[in-house]
Amino acid sequence: FPAVADVNGDGRDECLFTVGNTIYCVGATGAETGAVLWTLDLAGRAGPLAIADAEGSGVAQIIAVCADGNVYGIGQAQ
Repeated sequence: FPAVADVNGDGRDECLFTVGNTIYCVGATGAETGAVLWTLDLAGRAGPLAIADAEGSGVAQIIAVCADGNVYGIGQAQ
């Protein structure tokens, strides 16, 4: 299942999803849409992602729960 948020602060939402242990961030770069903006490999197979303010700081993170037993909070979403 995808998660959607403006993770790079460009005013447009990006789509985040996992395949195996990799997080993919897909969005627009200039005139090109549907471009893979970045990927991030995790230590274990990742489940569905969530966007949440996990620390209560007023800044959202990408939350990933992995088969390695860890929960990862990644970056910030705007």
